Amino acid sequence: MHTDKLLVSTKFAPPRIGTQTILRERLLEDLRGMSQCRVGLITGSPGFGKTTLLAQWRQVMMRSGAEVAWLSLSADDKHVPIFFAYLRGALQRLGIVLDSGIPLEGARPEFIDEVVATIVEGAASINKELFLVIDDYQHVTDPRSHQLMQKLLDHSPENLHFVISSRVGPPLSFSRLRLSGQLLELDCAALPFDLAESRAFSNRAWLR
Repeated sequence: MHTDKLLVSTKFAPPRIGTQTILRERLLEDLRGMSQCRVGLITGSPGFGKTTLLAQWRQVMMRSGAEVAWLSLSADDKHVPIFFAYLRGALQRLGIVLDSGIPLEGARPEFIDEVVATIVEGAASINKELFLVIDDYQHVTDPRSHQLMQKLLDHSPENLHFVISSRVGPPLSFSRLRLSGQLLELDCAALPFDLAESRAFSNRAWLR
């Protein structure tokens, strides 16, 4: 049985945004720079609003006509075959077709290289900007999964952008991207409400 047949479809959709949710305009303005960056990295403890922010950003981007795919990870996705199956499913939603028969169970280096080459070629053949949000990356623990992601970040074409959300900094190297201005970072210092957002939240709570 192919792993793909066991995928949970809700992992490819962000949570619904409630009508009382505060619009994070300040951070959304920062995230508009993703079009010029290869990777966006958002790190912060639970409760800092990472997922809500990305769901709002996805709505903004899709209204502008951008192609945005979503992948929510959980503790069940820590092993490389499951992680790859979900990553493949998310990329396919961007129009990047991958062979479901690629055997990543062993995850030998040549298989990882084959996967990366196929993703790079598939993305480069699509004449539009592609964005993949990976939420809760802290659940990824298999070193082979990190190796796959690292190679993707290092070799992806300019039109394929990754936005990674995690409770902790992932064990990936971002130094080259940071030096070249291809990394957009938001951390726990940037995520809390500013004064205007706090006032808006208080006013909405008062009106309930």
